[in-house]
Amino acid sequence: MIKGILIAIISLAVILAGYFLITYVSSVDLGNTTVSIVVKAGDSFSGVANELLDKGVVRSRLMLRYPARWRGVDTKLTPGRYEFTGKNSFRSVLTKMERADFAVIKVTI
Repeated sequence: MIKGILIAIISLAVILAGYFLITYVSSVDLGNTTVSIVVKAGDSFSGVANELLDKGVVRSRLMLRYPARWRGVDTKLTPGRYEFTGKNSFRSVLTKMERADFAVIKVTI
């Protein structure tokens, strides 16, 4: 009896971990559309996650928030204008924010 319950719990954990991994690396295809997110000094990661969800860059705020917490991205937001186009997974969005890979605007005077 205990062995059966243990196998069920382990099976459930493996299924949930697999689902999480597949969801984490699956992408949203924006096509040729470019979506810009402006992060200002003092912005919360929760607010940025909401904006990413509202603009269709990601499908789930929770699937973005928890990996961001694990990777430390949620506490080290670099202000800038981040642009997303083509295929974007939770992992690629977090990597872009982690590396502060924001759009550079050239101004000629």
